[in-house]
Amino acid sequence: MFPHDRPWDKNLQLMLVAIIAFNTFPLFTEIPPWASALTVGFLGWKSLYLWRGVKRPPRWLLWMIVIAGAIGVFATYGTIIGQEAASALLVVLTSAKLLETNRYRDAMIVIFTSYFLLMAHLLTSQSLLSTVYMATDVMLITSLMFQAHKSDRRTSIRSLRPVMKLLALAIPVWVFLFIAFPRFSTGALNLTQTKKAASGFSDNLNPGEVEKLAETDEPAFRATFKSAIKPPMEALYWRGAVLTESDGLRWQRPRNDRDLLAASTTRAIQPTRFDYQISLEPSYRNWLFLLDYPEAITLDTNDLKAKERFGFVYETNRESISRLFYDGVSTDLAPNQDLSQAAQISLTQLPEELDPRILALASELRAKAEKAPGPPAIADRVTNEILDWFVANEFRYTKEPGAFTDPSGSQQLTKFLFERKRGFCEHYAAAFATLARAAGIPSRVTVGFHGGKINEIGDYVLVRSLDAHAWTEVWREESGTTGRGRWTRVDPTSVVAPLRLRIGGDFNLLDPEFQNSSADEYQRRIAGGLAVFTLRLEFAWDAVQMKWNAFLNNYDFEFQRALLNSLGLEGMSKFLLGSIALL
Repeated sequence: MFPHDRPWDKNLQLMLVAIIAFNTFPLFTEIPPWASALTVGFLGWKSLYLWRGVKRPPRWLLWMIVIAGAIGVFATYGTIIGQEAASALLVVLTSAKLLETNRYRDAMIVIFTSYFLLMAHLLTSQSLLSTVYMATDVMLITSLMFQAHKSDRRTSIRSLRPVMKLLALAIPVWVFLFIAFPRFSTGALNLTQTKKAASGFSDNLNPGEVEKLAETDEPAFRATFKSAIKPPMEALYWRGAVLTESDGLRWQRPRNDRDLLAASTTRAIQPTRFDYQISLEPSYRNWLFLLDYPEAITLDTNDLKAKERFGFVYETNRESISRLFYDGVSTDLAPNQDLSQAAQISLTQLPEELDPRILALASELRAKAEKAPGPPAIADRVTNEILDWFVANEFRYTKEPGAFTDPSGSQQLTKFLFERKRGFCEHYAAAFATLARAAGIPSRVTVGFHGGKINEIGDYVLVRSLDAHAWTEVWREESGTTGRGRWTRVDPTSVVAPLRLRIGGDFNLLDPEFQNSSADEYQRRIAGGLAVFTLRLEFAWDAVQMKWNAFLNNYDFEFQRALLNSLGLEGMSKFLLGSIALL
């Protein structure tokens, strides 16, 4: 009896369940939750059938479930064609097919479909980990296929030696195809990502939004400095959006920022410049994060263009959901600008129905600033008075300030300033900007990231979602001028949680009782051998991923042609493509 004439034995069917699970689980983050639940149900049912003899579902019921799944995919995506919809449908159909798999033909269909499931995963991620996963998966699927064609289906390490030799012999062919196969556009795997903008970053500021983003430790971007001089941790402010319209604690972008754009900019004082390259992870849509204060940007792609928005903010001309590489030039000082009277009025606009206590407080702080000795600019003295007021009233920084149930941002602001006195960076930025405006100082809120982990192995800064931050900028008018000045960054977090600016987003991982520690105490706490060893392992792995991402991005047609020329294989890429076409 030939192998394909006999039913599959229990062990091989369990291996088939494991292969499908291995290929479908990585896709669960890309498909709807109901599709993931349906897949787990099918896999569980098949496992119970093999282990406990539970009856398989009737064929008519299985068909009804499959049709319902197809309808669900169409209802979710509006189509069953395309990368996302097809991936979800493929996962559901493959796991359903597993329930009726008992003979060679059905098993081979499922095995071949596993290769397509692997391809669906690679369409959403080309990371180094995904590459390792691909190699492992190909080995497992091919091994199972080899077992299916043996007359003796007993599984052992020795029985798998032939397929291991076959795969080892295929490695040079893989390498040759990777080097010689033509690149049709920039990037070795320049595929359109379908990952949604799930980062949580928003151009609106609502209580809890930045806090929610800072709860995850996912990479946001990596910055490699080209200049010899690098800014310290406290100066690593990565701006993403500037917000000017407010009702208290809630802020948003201006509806029309043309009226707020500066008439001209000059740099009377020669600032320090920083050159760097950013590798931005997918799912950040139009945002391009740059170091304060951006001066220039160059995108490493011909598909997208960078455009400048109000407030030294840059974004792409259309949404991008693939990894981006771009070069930035920034300075440590904002340029001098001309701000029109209309813009100054707009940037001192206060929320409607603002609590009279807030207006009285701002008036009191303004009066103290006018009488107090100090910097000549009134904006600087008002800033100092507001920050001193936060300290004197024992405001505290917390990543769990609790929900604000008040309907308006103005009421939420009142509760924060006079009752709770506990908040995250977004609360302090919004409150400071409102108080400054009430004191007659044009102000705005900036959201982005602050800090990052300095990877000494890869010589770059890793910025994570954990480093999400919000701060304030006030208009500092030049002495003896009207409408001429520059925006100055003010971070209220510096007085309520100084350690946050010294260690970046890792501050949010500390227990509350340790958040008032000094920087020296913090360094002593993490100086343990195991902690340092673990950190270095993380840095080493992330540095390898960084190199891999840069290689994929740079491995375009020009790079490939230069490589082939250096190997004496000029013209091989076109020859190989023509040969494949003829076949």
